[in-house]
Amino acid sequence: MVAAPKINPASPLNDGLLAWYLAHPAYFGGAVWPDLSGNGHDGVLDADGLADQWTATSHVGGFGSLDFAGDGANNIVLAAVPLTFSAGLTISAWVNVRSNSHDSTRVWATASSSRVLELFASSTNQRFGFTGPGGVEVVPTFAGFNYGAWYHVTVTVTGLPSMEAIPYVNGVAARSPIGVSLSDASVIGIGGTPLSRSRNEFDGPLDDVRIHNRVLSPTEIAAYYAESLGGYKTVLLSDGPVLSSPHAINHLDRSQLLSSPHLLGRFP
Repeated sequence: MVAAPKINPASPLNDGLLAWYLAHPAYFGGAVWPDLSGNGHDGVLDADGLADQWTATSHVGGFGSLDFAGDGANNIVLAAVPLTFSAGLTISAWVNVRSNSHDSTRVWATASSSRVLELFASSTNQRFGFTGPGGVEVVPTFAGFNYGAWYHVTVTVTGLPSMEAIPYVNGVAARSPIGVSLSDASVIGIGGTPLSRSRNEFDGPLDDVRIHNRVLSPTEIAAYYAESLGGYKTVLLSDGPVLSSPHAINHLDRSQLLSSPHLLGRFP
């Protein structure tokens, strides 16, 4: 039986955490991707979503990932989350593009009556970018990628009256702020867009999708990136025995594990 970790409310990095989808085998099962934040915004695999399965493939420090087929068969995760861009938000994810069966595939996308925000991976020059209302590119492509490699991609959006977006890749800002005009939304699609579910679906594994109801600072984003590489040692707490886990021992020696219970967060 795989022991399940739990969120550490004392970690500053969890302040303002609105939703967290982590591909830990103890949390993912069936057609639901549970919201680890405790806010109840569980993600549901759409249509024939059983084609989207947990896999042991992961970024360094990860527990696994959810593998998206990219086959145009509505294989996306839908989650009802209050996305108040007007007040400021941060969305991040670990991304691994296997291939682009379309010109661009959606890592995640918000849904509203107007002015959505999407993170896409484009086959043109193999770059990440953002689109807004009507598919208009609101943030020009900002960083290249290699197929089959993991990247931690984050976007912050400041609230009104001056709404600006800044993308980050692997903990570092990828470009200067750019003005955007976005509507608040109530649904996010992971691995595709809720507004056109069979279009531009993601092809490859995704993990660790986090949404904060505030704008994380550059220092916090860099810390989140480093924390996930190190096995989530402070943002997660053990909810069961971990000394038998070789993965935990790889990141912390036995004396640290025995003397620092708050670090018992890295286990499969």
